[in-house]
Amino acid sequence: LMSEEPVRGMLEMNEANLEDENIGRLVSYLHKLQNVTGLEPKGKLLFLRGQESTGDYIERALQRAAEMGVLDKVRA
Repeated sequence: LMSEEPVRGMLEMNEANLEDENIGRLVSYLHKLQNVTGLEPKGKLLFLRGQESTGDYIERALQRAAEMGVLDKVRA
């Protein structure tokens, strides 16, 4: 379910204000991936087709972290 959600919307959530603990951890991990890799999600506007899914962003960020040699910094 979460892998189909647009990642940009997920990154704009504040994990401290989320009621669902699992979503909060996911949002925190997405921020960690963004901070370590410097990658921004693809797509500009929220909730429009063509945006990168959360799963696709995680895959792309992990590939970048591997290329950078910093996979150990993005462990969940």
